[in-house]
Amino acid sequence: MRNVISLRPRCALTLPALAAWFGAGVFAYGATAASPETTAQTQAALARLERQIAALQRRVKGYNLLKREVAKLRQRDDAAWRQQQSQRLIQKLATGVLSDVKRHEAYQVGYDDGFFMQSPHQANKLVINGELQFRYMYTHSEGFVSPGPTDSPDSGDTSGFSFRRARLTFSGNVISPDLQYNIQGDFAGDSSNNGDFQLNNLWFAWQFSPMLGIRFGAFAVPFSKVQWLENEWAFDLQETPEELVPFDPDHSLGVSAFGDLVANKLGYEVMLNDGSQANVTGYSSALNGAHDNRLGIYGRVQWAGAGGESDFADEPDYKNRNHLVWMLGGALGYESQNATGTAFPAPQTTLVAQALSAGDPSAFLAPMAFTGNLYRATADWSVKYRGLSVNTAAYFQQFNDTLPSGAANVFDAEMGRSSVYQLGYFVQAGYFVVPQRWQVAARVGQVISSGPKRMEAYSLGLNYYIAGYHASVLSDVTYIPDAAYTDAQTGTFLNSRDLICKVQFQLWF
Repeated sequence: MRNVISLRPRCALTLPALAAWFGAGVFAYGATAASPETTAQTQAALARLERQIAALQRRVKGYNLLKREVAKLRQRDDAAWRQQQSQRLIQKLATGVLSDVKRHEAYQVGYDDGFFMQSPHQANKLVINGELQFRYMYTHSEGFVSPGPTDSPDSGDTSGFSFRRARLTFSGNVISPDLQYNIQGDFAGDSSNNGDFQLNNLWFAWQFSPMLGIRFGAFAVPFSKVQWLENEWAFDLQETPEELVPFDPDHSLGVSAFGDLVANKLGYEVMLNDGSQANVTGYSSALNGAHDNRLGIYGRVQWAGAGGESDFADEPDYKNRNHLVWMLGGALGYESQNATGTAFPAPQTTLVAQALSAGDPSAFLAPMAFTGNLYRATADWSVKYRGLSVNTAAYFQQFNDTLPSGAANVFDAEMGRSSVYQLGYFVQAGYFVVPQRWQVAARVGQVISSGPKRMEAYSLGLNYYIAGYHASVLSDVTYIPDAAYTDAQTGTFLNSRDLICKVQFQLWF
């Protein structure tokens, strides 16, 4: 609404009227000029007229001033009105634009280290990642160097192409960012799944706060840092350390509590599960007719003394950090199982001891399921600085074989004792000789058992990053003078001297 101010002068006489009035006065004066007796009256009348004219002139001057002020006020009011109308128009246009943006942003689709689709405020979100690793592996075996109970003919040289991993991961949240899920399957499954599609992760979680979340399902056991990473496309070398294999609980089915006691600095996870490598759905058909009858418990904590936990989501220092970061981690684990033939409802055999050393004759033993308790511990340390990455870890486990009275002890029969221990460690380093392009890496470690034998492993690698972690070529050579176990994925053969060469192209999205 426009505000208009209207002002009028109080004087009703116009300038023509004043002139006529003045002329009449002059005429009257001329008519009476000849009469001396009227001269005084005429002078008085003229004086009155002059005073009235002066007063009228002052009023006219004031009227003109007032008129100019009114014009200024009207101009100012018109500008305010125009500004008000402009603001209303802008507000209307902005409301329309925002409404249109909201309609278009109802669901967002794009790519950010994974293809994603999400609803407003990320209440519902789906992220799709993929990992492809195509490998050529050649293994030269010099025969079995440890004759004994597991002696067998020379395996000879082996070579071939394979998909080491062909994984799809679906992750995100539903209803709320606090209700999370993760489904990961591998089309390059191992022999336990006949080479078919295999589920690695199948879990959902409720994140109460950054300090506490509850996870349910099948996922990596919180023990080694390598399992905590789960980014197997971001290793210095192609495989997890050979020294970890005998100590690795891998994935299992269970429930865990996790969180960061100090944001991105001090994290933890405690898991109650079905035991080592018991990553099955829980159906009786997948468990040979029975559920696992003993539970395992694992807990891991890690502290980033410099930098943050997120700095160690990968092994290489691909970001070429100009400040030193390091993280220290540790974990404890306990499992118990009953593998006897009379176990109810059926024997439990997911807990297997391997890389054990027999005394006479001296040789590494084939994997064996035992009855009793297992205690595990590990500590690891990682550091990164200007293209250099160092990772080291030590593993320890103690097997206590306890059987009903009169039953044969598997360790006693092979090693002359009812309990055995194992110790493993490795030191690994990687360095970018050309930042974010060419990296060299090396690793050395041992597995030591309570028997006389020990396994040593030496690896040397050269990696080229085509497009960061999204596309890269990794190559390495591993030499094991006396292998403590057989693993078709890594190319090792029990009690043999192995030289393993691998070249791998990998794609991650």
